[in-house]
Amino acid sequence: MNMTWAEVFTRLKSYTKLQPNWDSYGAEPPTFETSEMAERWAGLLELCGAAVPDNVAPIGNGIEFEWNESHNIDFFNDGSVVVESYAGTAIAIVGRRSLPKE
Repeated sequence: MNMTWAEVFTRLKSYTKLQPNWDSYGAEPPTFETSEMAERWAGLLELCGAAVPDNVAPIGNGIEFEWNESHNIDFFNDGSVVVESYAGTAIAIVGRRSLPKE
């Protein structure tokens, strides 16, 4: 099933309703700020004509965008963003940025 950008935005909004331990492994749910950051990135990706992620899912302490297991973007509750690209079995972190604390 191919997702649309509208479905991506709907999913992102729903993740803020998750409760602590939502995965039964003690994970914290994505915060409102994390969901908002992922929404901003999704908006930019859509505006640039990027392919819609194959999967958008909550992960422990954040949210992940995944494209056919070839690359992903992880948004974490601490404000960091990790972009990973898979080359064979290797993972290369090509970017990480922490947002300033207010």
